[in-house]
Amino acid sequence: MSATGEQRSGYLRAAARSLSTSIFLLRIILPLSFAVGVLDWLGVLRQIGAVFEPLMQIWRIPGEAAVVLVSGWLVGIYGAVAAMAVLPLTADQITILAVLSLTAHNLVVESAVQDRTGTPWWQMILARLLTAALLAWIAALALARGDPSSPAAPTAAAVMSAHASLESFLLGWARSAGELILKIVLILLGLMLLTEWMRRRDVYRRLARVLRPLLRFLGLADSVAFLWITAAVLGLAYGSGLLMEEAKEPGRYRPDELRDLNVSIGVCHSLIEDSALLVACGASLFWITVPRLLAAALAVRVVRILGRIHLTLRP
Repeated sequence: MSATGEQRSGYLRAAARSLSTSIFLLRIILPLSFAVGVLDWLGVLRQIGAVFEPLMQIWRIPGEAAVVLVSGWLVGIYGAVAAMAVLPLTADQITILAVLSLTAHNLVVESAVQDRTGTPWWQMILARLLTAALLAWIAALALARGDPSSPAAPTAAAVMSAHASLESFLLGWARSAGELILKIVLILLGLMLLTEWMRRRDVYRRLARVLRPLLRFLGLADSVAFLWITAAVLGLAYGSGLLMEEAKEPGRYRPDELRDLNVSIGVCHSLIEDSALLVACGASLFWITVPRLLAAALAVRVVRILGRIHLTLRP
């Protein structure tokens, strides 16, 4: 096969992977989105919101948003987006929820991956939940406008909850689901093609050299550059196979290097795909990227200090 034919074949495979991944994700997202929509239409979300309102007010978001957080923790960022899509939220509330969800999501699967690469799963879950709560609180203070308890204006995605009839609910949900499907398919297609292009042009290795100052800022060793880029581009779930295989190579990485990497990417990963999706939903690009990078750099250094204290106190 010629070089041009091989290149075309590679891009076609990337497009096929994006379609397969989209179908896999939508099989999770659409039923979840419909279930949350039904709960909203029946008024159950309002009851859930009343229970969680005091806790959610820490971050100036409605109590019903607890469903978004639980969906994100268990299903992943797409679960959080599916639940978020049927709630009437302001742009600031979407941003705060995005900060919470991006920092702590898919905790079962991703923490298991990090456990396999050298860091205990329970440490990663605890670190991510605490960091998410702190970053969202800072974002809520910075974005606060007016009365935090005032209701948000209904959005197109939540129009089904504004009508009593079943027909209105179904039409509203179908419109919201259609918009979500289009976003997911287009974003994944673009990212898969971009990843294939980067792989063929050896961009990953070039990026490792260019990003060396960023890695130093994040407190990471040069040896983990490729793994960090993989997590930043593909995320922990998609990049898990590569991450686990690389981490198993004897003598390639020191345990402390993998620990620092896991802390960093646990707090901040999938900077392209997840960020693009949530910006499309209305979140602020600055608040869902820059604070997470700063928090990742701080978390690595805090964990490093705690590790030294532990070694000092060990009998």
